[in-house]
Amino acid sequence: DDDYTNIYTKDSKYLVGTNLKDFTAKFNADKFLRIHRSAVVNLDHIERIEEDDRRLILYMKNGDEVKTSRSGSQILK
Repeated sequence: DDDYTNIYTKDSKYLVGTNLKDFTAKFNADKFLRIHRSAVVNLDHIERIEEDDRRLILYMKNGDEVKTSRSGSQILK
């Protein structure tokens, strides 16, 4: 969302006034991965991964589904 970032937790959603690039620069690179220009995921919260053409769909433990970009799929693989 432009210069804002939506953060989803198990129980809530938060909107912070920092863009995604700046916000994720503070994350532990071993636990978090940018899988799309608009999405970063905590690798510990992925339940399963399925292929969809040249992209991957991540099924998160909280029930959300997140589709990767083609480059995000390559990085994740």
